[in-house]
Amino acid sequence: MSHAVQWVRSLIFVVNIYAMMGIMGIVFFPWAVISRRGALTACHTWCRWVRWTARWMVGLRTEVRGTPPADEVLVAAKHQSFLDIILIFGAVPAGKFIMKRELMWAPVIGQYALKIGCVPVDRGKRSQRDQEDGHGRGQGPSAAGAVDHLSAGHTHRTGRQGAVQGGHRGSL
Repeated sequence: MSHAVQWVRSLIFVVNIYAMMGIMGIVFFPWAVISRRGALTACHTWCRWVRWTARWMVGLRTEVRGTPPADEVLVAAKHQSFLDIILIFGAVPAGKFIMKRELMWAPVIGQYALKIGCVPVDRGKRSQRDQEDGHGRGQGPSAAGAVDHLSAGHTHRTGRQGAVQGGHRGSL
């Protein structure tokens, strides 16, 4: 019986977070259209809502360990679920993500992601693209200020020209 109750609570939680995504997307839309700050505020507000309702509705506690970056960052996150993205975005003031191009067409998510500066990529054609530009053989373009490869959360750009730091600041 307790599994059935937890399943129903989880279903209500999922419906709630996506309904609130639509509601908040509409409420913040006028501000988000004219200002990137409005879009960031909308996304952070929704992330806080999700974390609070996860604790309240299903008993899921989350925490962010370590010191997240305090400035704008581009996140190439290897993640297991959408909750990982919500936690990471909620921890940084102005995060931008590398995202699947298909998400650009998702209602609310796509429009806000583009407004905050997320970068859409085609994931499905990676091996073909690698062969065409030489990346598959360890060759290819390596312009100053570009990072050719980000391995599972182990490198990130610091914001200074040519500077890349290894490692990560903490577990998210």
